[in-house]
Amino acid sequence: MGDIVRVVELTSYQQQGRLLPAMREAVQTLRRTDTTVAQKHLCDVALSRVGSRLYIHFYFEP
Repeated sequence: MGDIVRVVELTSYQQQGRLLPAMREAVQTLRRTDTTVAQKHLCDVALSRVGSRLYIHFYFEP
């Protein structure tokens, strides 16, 4: 069985120095709103970009 993956679009990172706080906010929001990953161990994180949109990929233990 593979990792549990969630992808979130980062929308509040536009200002200088806001990328890391936006990533933290995204994982906190995900843990509050997604009961599947609320108590899972976060194994890895990746970033991707499509045009001007930035996405963060969270990989949780199965």
